[in-house]
Amino acid sequence: MHHICQRLGCSPTQTLILICSIAAFFAGIGVIGEVFLIPEFLMFYGFVILFTAYLLVLINYCTVMNFFRRKLDLPEKKYSTLSK
Repeated sequence: MHHICQRLGCSPTQTLILICSIAAFFAGIGVIGEVFLIPEFLMFYGFVILFTAYLLVLINYCTVMNFFRRKLDLPEKKYSTLSK
């Protein structure tokens, strides 16, 4: 994930802040789930759904990066793949 942020032009500090903020957000969701006694199976399935979305973003990172580059008015790049 940090490679994606840095390829979008984020500095190392911005990348660190973004990743730590996302981690704190998800930790907060876990704490709120415990406080409000949300059933563990719901928390688990929520985690599985979020992890699947994260995995899909990583699998399609070239498309995702070009989407954000368009939104940030940055030039699009062609990324090489390992397949020939």
